[in-house]
Amino acid sequence: VRSSHLRRIMSSNIPSWVQLCVTLAPAAAWVVFASPIPTIQQISRDKAVGGLPLLPYSSMCTNCYVWIVYGVLKSEVAIVRANVVGLVLGAYYFYVFREHCPANAASLPGTMTQHVQGMVGIVTFTLILAASLSRDTAAEL
Repeated sequence: VRSSHLRRIMSSNIPSWVQLCVTLAPAAAWVVFASPIPTIQQISRDKAVGGLPLLPYSSMCTNCYVWIVYGVLKSEVAIVRANVVGLVLGAYYFYVFREHCPANAASLPGTMTQHVQGMVGIVTFTLILAASLSRDTAAEL
């Protein structure tokens, strides 16, 4: 266990069931991040997204990125590790969806361009905050 937070928890007087939850949380996150795999496989087989929304995949990418930055700012390897998996899977899901999504899809919500712009905007804003504020201040936002 490399995470300083995890080491503190394991060496403290926190009940063992809480320690178990802390240990299992990253694995639980990976299960959640993997849950869209059957849907993405279906999209790949059908070569169509049908009426499915893009929002779960674009938000997964953005959310995991923000958590990765937070984990880096707080020096929490467990947070970074769990969310890198989510970011990679989310980017893959987004790519597959985009490859099979018609240009005039009405169920995204919005457009593909708006999703990309939103993601880029949040990533850029997060980077600016992390680079321009002190580590502690940026982590608390």
